[in-house]
Amino acid sequence: LELPSQVANFDLPHPDHHAPKRLETTVPQQALWFLNGELAHRQSKAVVNQSVFKTRNIKQRIEWLYQHLLLRDPSEKERSTLSAWLGDKPSDAAWADAVQMLWASNEFNFLD
Repeated sequence: LELPSQVANFDLPHPDHHAPKRLETTVPQQALWFLNGELAHRQSKAVVNQSVFKTRNIKQRIEWLYQHLLLRDPSEKERSTLSAWLGDKPSDAAWADAVQMLWASNEFNFLD
């Protein structure tokens, strides 16, 4: 039985074997999947195509992303860094890349 790559990347037990508990590991492939995976790419586009996102200015969009993806406000440094990276007139593709970057962050993937 051939499993999709994201199943292996996120430690889903093989369906042919007994697994009473899921292993908890963190491997680079997990972050790479959020940066390069087709599903993550499609969903990041869907995030930035929402009308609630499109109607905001750059600063408001950055705040919205942090609030909805990381459940907190961005720090001034995070806001200025992302704003500088995006530039004055960021494209939808740049915003989608920002979404994927936040998804690939440790903060998105771990609970403290």
